[in-house]
Amino acid sequence: MGFFTTHWVGEFEGHKIEVVRRVGGHQFELLIDDQSVDVETSLVNMGKRHLEGTLLRGDTTLLVHAIGVQDAFSEGAIVKVGEQTIEMKKVS
Repeated sequence: MGFFTTHWVGEFEGHKIEVVRRVGGHQFELLIDDQSVDVETSLVNMGKRHLEGTLLRGDTTLLVHAIGVQDAFSEGAIVKVGEQTIEMKKVS
């Protein structure tokens, strides 16, 4: 677990989805296809940050919901596109 930044990356039908934890856990950011779509910052570093964005599947817009989690000794990212949970791999 890096102190200043951690990245989780996943993929949905060719779309890159990334959750980035910054500033010792105070800030989480959701990126879709390398574009920032939502950021949530808290004065307290522990807890959950709820992030949302959208992506297009043909003519359909799908909701992307991400939860960044920072606990005392663990961290993680949970992402759903529509109703499908996406496997997120920690890359740094």
